[in-house]
Amino acid sequence: MIPGSIVHHIEPLQENPAEKLNTENLILVSPKTHRMIHDRYAMGRNEKTAMQDALKKAVHRSHFWE
Repeated sequence: MIPGSIVHHIEPLQENPAEKLNTENLILVSPKTHRMIHDRYAMGRNEKTAMQDALKKAVHRSHFWE
């Protein structure tokens, strides 16, 4: 793990503005990881969907205290 400094919207605000403050749609990442995520999103729909699924699973696992 490395420290995060950017809050990434898993579903982009342009596509789903209603989810902008939903904690299930937010993940804290480093600048390097944020660039990597957007690079994957730019590779096409299948890559974007796969990355979003992985990010959503990571967010879900991080809510272990609930």
